[in-house]
Amino acid sequence: FFLLCVKGVKFIFTNMSPESPEKEYSFVMVMEENTYSLVDCNPWLNGTEELIHELRKSNELFKFVRTMRQKF
Repeated sequence: FFLLCVKGVKFIFTNMSPESPEKEYSFVMVMEENTYSLVDCNPWLNGTEELIHELRKSNELFKFVRTMRQKF
C-alpha cells in the first residue's frame, strides 16, 4: 500500500491472474471525520457502495480489504 498526498491509502494487488501476474488492481481509501470513502478503484467494481456501507458500520478495514481483493 502507499500513503497519498490526499491523506488516503492506496492498496495495490498483483499476482491476481496467472496470465498477467504483473497486472495491478488497486483502490484508494480516505478517512475524513471518522468516515471511510472509496475515491478510486481500478478497475471499478460493482457493489462497492454496499461494501463501504458495511465498512462504516463495522469498522473492519482488514475484512474490507480482503473482500475487495476477492472481488478483483
